[in-house]
This record gives sequence, C-alpha cells and structure tokens, in this order.
Amino acid sequence: MAAAKTTVKFRADSELMKNQKHAVVMGHQQDFQVLQTVEGDAIFFSIGTDLVLYVTREVQKSSSGWNRTDLSSALGNGKAKSFAVSQNPQTFEVDLALVMAEDGVIRSICPATIPSPVMDDLYMLMTTDDGEVNPLTWFVDIVSNPNDSFQRLGRYYIEPDSPVKWNAHDFPNDIEKGNVSSCLGRRKDDIVDGIYTLGKIGSSQSLIFTPIYNPYDRDSPPNSARLNYPTGSSAMSSSIGKNGMSNLFVAGDSGLYLFPPGHQKDRAEPTLIIPSSPARNTNTFAGATSLRSSTVGSKTAVWGLNQQKELVYATCPSGDELSSTSWSSPLRICTGVSEYAFYLNRKAPANVLFARVGDEKLVQLSQDLQTGMWSSHNITLPATEVKDIVESNTFTTHIKCSDPDGMPVIGESVRLESKQGEPLTINNTYYKISANASIEVQTDETGSITIIQETDSLSAVCFTLICGDQGLIIDPCSKIVEKLSAIKSGCDLSNVQIPNSDGNTKPLVPPDISAASRDSIAKVLPQLLDARSPLPKNGSRAKIEMVNTAETLDEAGLCGVVEVEGELRFCEGKEALEHLEGGISAEGYSAADNWISTAAADFLRFLKTAWNETKSFFVRTVKDFKQLVVEIGGKIYTAILDSVNAVVGAIEFIFKKIKVFFEDLVAWLGFIFNWGDILRTHRVFKNIFKQYAQNIVDKIDNLGVLLESGFDEMQGFIDGKSWEGLEDSGKSIGDTQREAEKEVTGTDSPQSNWAAYHTTNGFPTIAAGASVSGVPVGVNISAIEELIDTLKATVKAEEEHLKRAVQDIKEKVVDQINSLSPIQVVQRILGILSTFLVHTAKNIVLLIVDVIKHFISTLLDYLDTPLEIPVISPIYKKITYGDSLSCIDVVCLIGAIPTTLIYKSTTNKAPFPDNPATNSLIKASSFSEISELLSQPNQSSVHRNTSGCATTTEVLSPAKTVVGVSKMFMFAVAGVKVALGWAKRESGLSGKPVAALSLGLVLAAGSPTIASNFVSINKWTLLADCLLWTSFGNAFLENSGLLHESLTNFITPWATSLLGLIGLVTSTCGYVEKEKLKESDLLGLLSSWYSNIGSMLVPFASLKMFPEIAPVVFLLTLTLAQMGGIASTASGKLLLDE
Repeated sequence: MAAAKTTVKFRADSELMKNQKHAVVMGHQQDFQVLQTVEGDAIFFSIGTDLVLYVTREVQKSSSGWNRTDLSSALGNGKAKSFAVSQNPQTFEVDLALVMAEDGVIRSICPATIPSPVMDDLYMLMTTDDGEVNPLTWFVDIVSNPNDSFQRLGRYYIEPDSPVKWNAHDFPNDIEKGNVSSCLGRRKDDIVDGIYTLGKIGSSQSLIFTPIYNPYDRDSPPNSARLNYPTGSSAMSSSIGKNGMSNLFVAGDSGLYLFPPGHQKDRAEPTLIIPSSPARNTNTFAGATSLRSSTVGSKTAVWGLNQQKELVYATCPSGDELSSTSWSSPLRICTGVSEYAFYLNRKAPANVLFARVGDEKLVQLSQDLQTGMWSSHNITLPATEVKDIVESNTFTTHIKCSDPDGMPVIGESVRLESKQGEPLTINNTYYKISANASIEVQTDETGSITIIQETDSLSAVCFTLICGDQGLIIDPCSKIVEKLSAIKSGCDLSNVQIPNSDGNTKPLVPPDISAASRDSIAKVLPQLLDARSPLPKNGSRAKIEMVNTAETLDEAGLCGVVEVEGELRFCEGKEALEHLEGGISAEGYSAADNWISTAAADFLRFLKTAWNETKSFFVRTVKDFKQLVVEIGGKIYTAILDSVNAVVGAIEFIFKKIKVFFEDLVAWLGFIFNWGDILRTHRVFKNIFKQYAQNIVDKIDNLGVLLESGFDEMQGFIDGKSWEGLEDSGKSIGDTQREAEKEVTGTDSPQSNWAAYHTTNGFPTIAAGASVSGVPVGVNISAIEELIDTLKATVKAEEEHLKRAVQDIKEKVVDQINSLSPIQVVQRILGILSTFLVHTAKNIVLLIVDVIKHFISTLLDYLDTPLEIPVISPIYKKITYGDSLSCIDVVCLIGAIPTTLIYKSTTNKAPFPDNPATNSLIKASSFSEISELLSQPNQSSVHRNTSGCATTTEVLSPAKTVVGVSKMFMFAVAGVKVALGWAKRESGLSGKPVAALSLGLVLAAGSPTIASNFVSINKWTLLADCLLWTSFGNAFLENSGLLHESLTNFITPWATSLLGLIGLVTSTCGYVEKEKLKESDLLGLLSSWYSNIGSMLVPFASLKMFPEIAPVVFLLTLTLAQMGGIASTASGKLLLDE
C-alpha cells in the first residue's frame, strides 16, 4: 500500500471576500518604537494602556502571526513611563532603556543615584566606524526642578559599565520642558557620537549639535556647533548611513532640508532637497510636527507628520540625498495619524510602517519592493478565548492539487513563489513571502492549499505554484477583471445590484449620480482594463523607459473625464487634449515642463484619500503602456500604470468618483454569504438528521430482523449469478470520474470550503477543551462488556478472512479502479465476496446491533451537545442572532454552505425558499412527517410571455430537491469526517463534543442514503438504510465513553471495515437490479464505492494495528472521501436536470 510519486495538477479559485482568523487585534498603544530581526521581521516595542512595556514580535509559521511578551511587570509594581531602544547594526542585539514610576517615584535599573525623580526623554544609538561597532550612546533628559512653574531640563549621558554612570551634559542655556526635540548621530570626521537639539534654547530658536564628550579631553566640555536652521524649522531627524555618519533632515517652511555628514560644523547652512509644492496643503514636509528617517542598503526614506495628522514620505537612493532630482515626489500615504514608526526592511529596502490612526486603531502598512504597492494589515495576537475573532477583507485562494486521474494529492510539498513580498496565511499558518523568493508548503488533508491575504484594496499578490514540472500563475484579481469587462455602458452600471448578507440588494451606483457621470466612468473603464495587456502576468512591475509627459503630449490614445458643474463628462482625442492643455496653461497650474511624476503605487495610495479633490483625470498611451494624469489642487500628477495591481488601483479610484467605494466593490466584484439561504438549508437538514436519528432509536428493536432478511436477499442475488453476464459499455471509471469533475463547478471555491477549512483548523481547540466522556447514565455496563468480549472473540476469529477480503478488493479493484469499467468492478467485487458475506459478516453485524441497543436511547443528547470552535461559533451566533452552536449545527453548516452555493449556481435559486413548505420541513416533528411532506410529485407551471406564447416550466418535487441536495451535501462533510476520525482515534482523546461531532459527521456523510427514504424504496435501499443505522450505532459505540481496551483499537475499526464491505455489495446489487439506469445512478454508485472502500481501509489506517502503512492508508481514505464527494455532487446535479 505504498504511495507512488505522481504528477500534480493544480486547480485554483480566488475570491475577494471577508474571512476570519482566531486571534485578537493589538489595541491602542501609548508609545511605540520598532526594530527588525536579521530576516526583516518586525520587533515592536510599546507601552500599553495598562502602562506595561511589551515587545511584540512578528513570528512566521505561527497561527496568529505575532506574539507579545510582557517585559516590565516582572521588574516590580511600577508603571512603564517611557523607553528607548537601540540595535547593534552587526549582531542585531537590542539595548533597551526603561523608565518606570511607582507611587510617583522614578525607578532605574541602572544602579546609581538618579539626579532627578522626573525623567523627560531617552535617546539611544549604536553606530559603526569602519566596520567596527561603537559603544552605545545613551542620553537622558531630566526635569531638574519638577515643582517649579518653569520646569528646567537637564541632560546626562549614561555609561552603564563605568564607575560614574550619570555624566552631566549641560545645555548652553536654560531650556524648558516641551520646548525642544533631539536625536542622535555622528558627523563626518568625528570619533564620537553626539546629539542634535532643535527648539527654544534660552530666549531664541536654535539648532545645535554637541558631541557626547570631548574625546581629546574628557575633563573639558565638548564643543557645540550651532547650525543655521531653516526658517520655520519644526522637526528634525537623523539617519545613519553604512559609514556610521548621519544625515540630518530638517522640516522648514520651504520644504525638507538636509545637513549632510560633512556639513554640520558651526554655522553650516542646510540644502533644500525637497521644495514645498503642496496640492491642497498636502504632500509637503513644511510644518511637519515630527520627522523620521532611515538609510538601509540602497535606499534612504524620510517620513513626516504634519499638523493635519497626514503622513507624507519620500525616498531616494542612499548616497544621493543632496540631489533634489534623486528624491521621489512627496506623497501623503496615510491620514488621521497620531503616532507612527517605520523601518526599511533589511532584506529588501522597502518601507514597513506602523501608525496609530485615530485614538485606537494601530495599522501596519507594508510596501512591496518590486511594485511599490502598499498593503494594510492588522497586528494579530494569539487568541485568549474561543470567541476571539478578527474579520477582514481578503483575497482567499483555494487550490486543489490532484493527480492525472483527478485524485486529490494529500501531504504533497508545493513551492510557492512571488515577485511581490507580502504576509500570507497559508493553511492557517502565517508566512511572510519575500519578493523573488519561495516558500515550501504542503497540501492539507483534502489535497488543498488555502491562501489568505488581507487587503484594503482591489490589489492582490500574484504567485506561482510549482510542483515537479508543473506550474501555475495565480492572479487573485482575474475574476474581478472578468466582471469589470462586462461593463460597456452607464446602463450596465445602473443595472448592477449588490447584495448584503441578509439577501437584500441595493444599486451599486447611488441614485444621485447622473447618467452622464455613469456613462463617463463606463467609457474610461475599458481603457484601464486594456492597460493590463502588456504587463507581466506574475504581478511584477514592467520595465518602462520614462518619458517627459508634457513634451510628448498629443491626442492619440488620450481620453479622460472632467468635472463640469458637479457632473462627470467623458472626452477623448482632440477634445481631451484641449482640456488637458487648458489645465496646463491656466494661471496657477503646473507648467508644461513641471508636471509631478510619481510612482504609481504611491500615487494610488494618495488617491485613496484625495479622490474627492480631483477635478479631472486622463488616461493616455505612452509606448504601449497607460499613464494616469490627474489634476489636484492646481497640480498635474502623472503615473505610469506599470503593474496589474496599479491598474486595479486606478480602477478603484475612478469608481470613487461616482461614490462607489471599496466595500461596495467587494459586494459586487467579490463574494458575500447570503446567510438566509444557507441557514434555511442548514435547518432543513438539521431536522432531517435529528428526526432520522430519532427514527433509529424508535425502531432499533427491529434492526436485527431487517438485517437478517437483507443478508438473505444479498446471498440469493449473488448465488443467482445474473451479474456475471452484464453488458459492458467499456467506459472506464477514470473517464467517468474526470467527467464528473467537469460537471461539478464551485466545489473548489473558497466560499464553498470556508466552513470545512475553519472547522478542521479548530480541531486542536476542540480536543484541548475535551475530556474523556463518561458512559451515559442508566447503561448496563456489565451486560455491555460481556457482549463486547463476545464481539471481540468473533471479530478476532474472522480477522484473517477480513484482511484477505480487503487485500483482494484493494489489489483487484482499488489499485486498478481508474482503468476498469463499472461492470468489471461489479463482477470482481461480487466474485471476491460471494462466499464471505453470509458466513462471516452476518454474525458480527448482529452482535454489533445487540451492543448498540444498550446505548441508542441517549443519541439525541449527543447531537445537541454545545460546541465551542474558533471562528465558526462566534460567526454562527452572529448570523442566527444569538443561537449557540451545537455539534449537529456545525455539521449542517459545513454541508449547507457549499450545497446552497452549488445548487444556486445550477438553478439560479435557493434550494429551500423562504416559504411555508420550507418552514414545514424545518418544524416537522417526525421522520414520517418529513416523508409525507416530500411525497408530492414534480409539477408543471405555465407562463405566458409578452407575445402571448406559453412556456411550461417543471417545478421539482420536494423529494427530488432533497435527494439532489443530499447528494451534494456529502461533498463537504466526507473529508472532514475522515480527518476527525483519524485525529480522534490516534490522539486518544474523546470527550462529548468530539464524540458528538463525529456522530453528526457520520449522519451527514450518509445523507444520500437517508434521502433514499423519500423516493421509491426497494429491498436494496432498505438494506442500505439498515447498514447506515448499524454504522451510526458503531460510531456511537466508538464514542460512547466506554474504556474497554479493545473497543476503539480493534473492534470498531474492524466493524467499520466489515460494514464497508457489506455496503459495497449492497450498492452494487442495487445498481445491477435497477431499471432505466441514468447517468446520475452511475455517479451515485461510484460515490458509494469510494465511501465504502474508504471504510474498508479504516483498520489499516490505525497506527496501533498497522504502524508501517497507517499514514499512507489514511491519506488514501481521505482521497477516496474527496472523490466520493465529487461523484455524489455530480450525481445530485444531474438528478436535478433529469
């Protein structure tokens, strides 16, 4: 039973949708700074609202993505007041200084007398000099007279390893607290670091640099240099280059200034490197209240926060800081910011920004080095309760991996590559993929890979999957582009209705948007979609030679939208050129040779908040590529759309011009669960399953008689040998299965697999909260144990026969199944088992029934067991307006979601509409009542069109609908059932929630058999029904809480195998004797075969019985479960059409 290496084929489906994570979002932090690991992962230091100092680390291959550690509570009862951090540029070790206060008294870890009980600020820096790391530079500002109205600052530098640790570093004049800002650095030719101070020093504004000490005479004060600061200096920042020297950036009235390392002596003049040229008072460093800067590798970046709480940034190549033309145009990236920190990633010098937006929200903005695109992420910490959940908009991609015959490939290693860098959640594990790098992931127990990328825009990371010689490029936006391409006119836009989760809809475009405005956007949209054609499909940025836009301006390939009296008007060619040239020449507008050229990614991020300030925009062709030209506040901005993500970003911008915002686009271009339709399917099947279970309880005493009769019928059929002469069409099962996969659409979608994905991820949580369940009250333990001993002896006596039968089925059927025809499989199965069944199976099965009778009365209590499972439980409570989740609820939800979606894609309507008939099914009080409600035949309804012609539409009977949907229901639950069975059996844990979930999955996986009660019943459907009762009872026995040594490790696995063998024959007999066979019958037979063969193999998947082959056999049973689900779903779809 060894697995052979096979070629892997990929099928992928991506969706823009809300998705969830079992985690909590890090909340408001009073103060924070950020460093990075050698791998470029973030190390986030912060003081929380509880006045505790934390370090929060980005942790790859974890479930939440981040872990937080309390650093200060162990130091005593004091509260963290302020801190500073510094990092060794070679070893990446971190130095941390913390100020704590206890009852108003400052505590210091450094063992020395503190000059003042009030500390104002801390500064730390570690630099290198010719490759050698310099000692830590550490300054502390204190308030020397905290009780006076004029609170005077004093400054000290700290030498923690010296006998004298606090060393005075006097200011040249008196400085009052709150009037200065400082940062550290080193000038060219200096041999020690120093400190820059900007602000009111004495009675006047000053900017000074003072070395930490006089390196030539430690007893003499260091010489300060007074720098000639720019007019209106409001903030400064220093960045340390790889040579250990610092550039000093200063924000002034005229823009951003620079004091380079070699130009910081006394009376030095700064150079204006980024002049202030604001559009609508933004995109400028003038008046910045704070500056932050950094140089890493080949890049220098400067960020500034202004009084309007807007965060602006610019970059240049490191070493070119003095060249104005080397800097990118400053652009606003974020608004409403109260505090921020950033770093340039060491592995690839792209910006990673942390910003507190408003009073509470902390966001991370990451920039992709290759495309420059920005993505927003929550900082998610491990959950502390099951109800903890983080919901966000995502691009979710579900990838199905299969062999050439369509069989799922489980546990296969797949390489994932991307030209972009981005945090991703892959199979519930956090990864941060780097541009042009790859990571190795494995397919899960369904042969799938689920990739979730958080987003606040239409932009998504493209990636390539590689396994062996197979590769697939996945663009998660492809479905979005397909929907957008259908828009040809303003009428198309006005006809779009977007849904919400209640099933209600509203127009995509608000009614106050004029027809002319709708038409204008509809006309420019194709131009932007065409921009994708020459761009790399893998998401990377195209290499485009920059051109002077204004000098090459002509009417060819030019169109645009202008705003006239509050209405958008489309123009193209000569008319568009006249509008654009008019904008150029108008007073106060950009001169033709001075348009502001920007990187598309930065400009589109700016437009997310500046869209309403734009009065006109144009799209023009430049060397086969599209360029976006936008007028904002008298300035003309341009950007080449150089990546597929830049294109969708531009599309997002133009829709905002007609008040269609991102959440509206998600509802239209993405997917939203219609919970009303799903919950009705869920509730119908919940009641069917519960009433069926009650029916088992009520009729358990007759089960033995019915089974004996069924065995006699089976033996008579086998002995009759009619099956030996069946006519064979020659069509192989492999061909049939491949056709079934083509017939089934939607099974691989992220939304169809949403509940199964989160449920299987929640297995560890369920197990962690479970304990070994007790035997139900009132059960006669001694009687049961006597029966179990008898059962064990009987099974043991027939064990070799069972093994031989299973081995023969595997070798003669399973291993060749794709090349055999159904008739060949029928003949081989019946030939192998013709003498085995009555002589061996009958006695064992009847003994199992005797044991089951002692437990079955407590069955319904199990199904209603409450279940706390991450993501699923809180979502269920939300969509049901307060209902708690039970085990049968989660099983029905797993099945109802894909079933409803697949049914709607086939019929364009919900399987169970909101009407009295559905309500009757939900409220029926017995299985017989449900059968009565489903007894109506198909009906025909006549409709007349406007020409008076009559058309007849067949309305499916309730029974046919339920049977078809039941076959689809099996698809979602089959794999989950097998996976949980393995996890439960091999972990050794039970507990009532785990047991109840197992039982519910057994019921749901048997839904096609249950539904057969609603159509014509014959001897074979009756026997199949009895076998399902027995299988359910066997599962109940396994999960009963009995601690009999051999029960779960020997008896129930072999009983499951035996029932699979019998079920294999039963379904085969039913198929052979059925008249008027249809294609749906064949697919139903294949589904039954796959399911029963999977059951036959259960003992061989036990590590305790067959440790050498168990893992491989387990993977095979999962594969069979998936194949059975696909065949069953295809059967259900065909049945609805027949």
